[in-house]
Amino acid sequence: MEKKLLTRAAVFACVFALYICNGGTISVAQSKPKAELSERKWLAGDHHIHSHFSANYDTSTDPPTPSFE
Repeated sequence: MEKKLLTRAAVFACVFALYICNGGTISVAQSKPKAELSERKWLAGDHHIHSHFSANYDTSTDPPTPSFE
């Protein structure tokens, strides 16, 4: 138990040291500078995820009814 506590304290100390050394940000790798407004592009598309919790729809009815089977 004591070893586990010391390990957690050491990890916390390392993360805190990185936080202080990076000027208040936690970042191990260099981040890319933000793109200028003129360089930004709109990415069109349908950006959502389906899972086994998503509904299926019975299209034989009007309007289609959701089915969670």
